[in-house]
Amino acid sequence: MKRKIFVPVFVACLFAVPALAAVPGYDPETGRIILPSEVGLDDDYVYQQQQKDLAEIQAAEEQYQALQEAKEERERIQQWEKLDMEIKLRRYDQLVMGMKKDFDAAKTAANPFMGEQGYVIYPYGEVVPVITCRPLRMTDIALEPGEEIMGVHAGDSVRWQFSPSQSMKNGLAVAHIVVKPSQPGISTNLLIHTDRRTYNLDFTSSEMAEYLRGVAFSYQDNDLTYLFKRQDGKKQKSLEDEIQGPMAGANLDLEELYTQYAITNTSKVDWSPEAVFDDGNKTYLRMPARFSETPAFYIVLDRRETMTNFRVKGRYYIVDRLFDKAYLKIGSKRVVIVRRDKLADSNIKASRTTRGSWN
Repeated sequence: MKRKIFVPVFVACLFAVPALAAVPGYDPETGRIILPSEVGLDDDYVYQQQQKDLAEIQAAEEQYQALQEAKEERERIQQWEKLDMEIKLRRYDQLVMGMKKDFDAAKTAANPFMGEQGYVIYPYGEVVPVITCRPLRMTDIALEPGEEIMGVHAGDSVRWQFSPSQSMKNGLAVAHIVVKPSQPGISTNLLIHTDRRTYNLDFTSSEMAEYLRGVAFSYQDNDLTYLFKRQDGKKQKSLEDEIQGPMAGANLDLEELYTQYAITNTSKVDWSPEAVFDDGNKTYLRMPARFSETPAFYIVLDRRETMTNFRVKGRYYIVDRLFDKAYLKIGSKRVVIVRRDKLADSNIKASRTTRGSWN
């Protein structure tokens, strides 16, 4: 009895499925558009489906927009990180370049070296000397020959004694300041104004450290005024008398000479030139009256040292050309000569062919 009832109901459901399976929209099998009314859907159902579809579309748009904004934010963060890294690198580069400049300046700066009688020679203007003194001992500060002191100012004139003095060298007066501290563990500074420059010196007093007996200075201005000065009514032996050659009888004018050569004698040799100058054609090196060995002469060309011939006239080495940098050299010992105003190639070529004022 139950089986007879079940079979018709099941068959009726099978026949009803195709009708319920139809949905509104385009039917690819028939090629026609099925309306909602044809499948028994009312307007409320259609409206709800439309709202549901719109909500899904809006949610998809919002998700897409959120993904786009997240992507743009990541790109902005990456750009900021890159920019921040570039700024840090630029700062780092600036720091490194500053350190390199300081290192190059330290390499090119001439270091203090030991002179005669234990005097320490400082290159004037490159450093502020820190001079170590000792109680009950004297430290001598010697200035350039012919330099006149205009004024002396001490930071501590109670516990420090600064006494002026004078000596003679090569017929020129040499001004001195003799320094003596009253006790250890004190410090001060000293300003010395002269007719040529200003000295700024720092002093410390100690019983433990090795003190400096004397301090002098080397100068890069290569002042040749003393070669032309008169003393006691008699003219000092002049350049043309010493050379006894190309310049003999010439009307010398100090203003026509180029004298801005730096002479660096870090090897402490006795054959360092006393002065270097040129007349626009030839270069003259005034050597000491006595020295132990005769050095070779090298000119730096294209960063290479080239041995160059020279002539000797009296106390002078005469080089028949101009140069920016040269060496006097014996073995590993050398004296460096540098022209302050660099020569152009045209000037160097002209110096080989143009007659100078003393030829």
